[in-house]
Amino acid sequence: MVHSIILWLRTGKVAQWLGYILRPQLVALFARLFNQHGTIRIVNYHDVAPDEIAQFEKHLEFFQRNFYKVSMDDFENFLNGTMTKHNKPGLLLSFDDGLRSHFEVVAPLLQKWGFSGLFLVPSEFLQVPRDEQMKYIERHRIDSKAITHKYPDGRVSMTIDEVRLLAKTHGVVCHTHSHRRLGRGISLSAAEYEIKHSKETLERMTGVEIKGFGWVGGELLSYSAEAASIIKRLKFRYALITKAGLNNKKTRRLELRRSSLDAFWPVSLVSFHLCGLFDLLYWSQKLKISRVYKTSSEVNML
Repeated sequence: MVHSIILWLRTGKVAQWLGYILRPQLVALFARLFNQHGTIRIVNYHDVAPDEIAQFEKHLEFFQRNFYKVSMDDFENFLNGTMTKHNKPGLLLSFDDGLRSHFEVVAPLLQKWGFSGLFLVPSEFLQVPRDEQMKYIERHRIDSKAITHKYPDGRVSMTIDEVRLLAKTHGVVCHTHSHRRLGRGISLSAAEYEIKHSKETLERMTGVEIKGFGWVGGELLSYSAEAASIIKRLKFRYALITKAGLNNKKTRRLELRRSSLDAFWPVSLVSFHLCGLFDLLYWSQKLKISRVYKTSSEVNML
């Protein structure tokens, strides 16, 4: 019930109405009040279709006006607790699922506008033959618009070479091996395979250390103490959850929050989502995820 209410508030008629009625500049003012300086807000997207480029660029223009662009060096400093405060809240973009559009569409736009990104990549997806990828994204619940925006050659994922190139200027993040939700009921061995094997595979593909992990799925049932224990044991520098909120010095590095957006949204709706209201809506869920991590210390290690 609570999840349905939140989903309705995020994308239903009330959110659409408020997003269209309130001027983005007004909502941005509230965002400045909520988004204290020295904090980082991480936003996440999935697929960005070619026909969404113009609208996505409006998002980037809005971000450029109202946020400080967090570079990968800034993010490293943030993780160390030494990030310099700026006169605007920080913003870092992330993109889930290792999709083809991330290299062909997103990366050139990030370069054009001067943004850095975190790319969450399920390592097995990159190795699936292109003629099997459409079935794979449906079977593994990968959020791709390739179903309607078909690629002539059938390839939906990035290539290994493309991920290697992204790793030179952006962050590549472990997103499990097979885009599997690691929720309740998963065995410790299955969780270890999904996380450890993905980390090792991506490191072999890119030649760089994979420091971050991104949980698959935003539902509370997608988080488990078993998976959290593996994340801790593998000593990831940070982990990303899909719950809206600010990240500051006190935020646990394995519970970095992200605000979910869609590339086709009007800027007014984007700004409404980042004003701080949704941080409060997800407050209790963030506390429950924190308890999952605390419970993970009780899990017997392999």
